[in-house]
Amino acid sequence: MRGEAHKKLTKKIITVLRKTFLCLVWQNETGCVKRRNTYYHYGFRGSPDIIGCVNGQFIGLEVKTGKGKQ
Repeated sequence: MRGEAHKKLTKKIITVLRKTFLCLVWQNETGCVKRRNTYYHYGFRGSPDIIGCVNGQFIGLEVKTGKGKQ
C-alpha cells in the first residue's frame, strides 16, 4: 500500500499542473477490492500515477517519494 507522503505529493503535483497550465489531469488509480469472496482489479499495473492532456499532448507522470517499490 502506498504511503501518505505519496498521496500528498501526487495531489500537490495535480494542483500545481491545474493552476499553472491549461490542462486536464487526474490521478490514475490502480488496485484491488474484495467483494463477496471475489477480487476485482481496477487500473493497469505499471501505468503512470498521473495522466492527462497538456496543450494537446498526452502526459503520464510517475510519482516517486524515495520509498516503496519501483
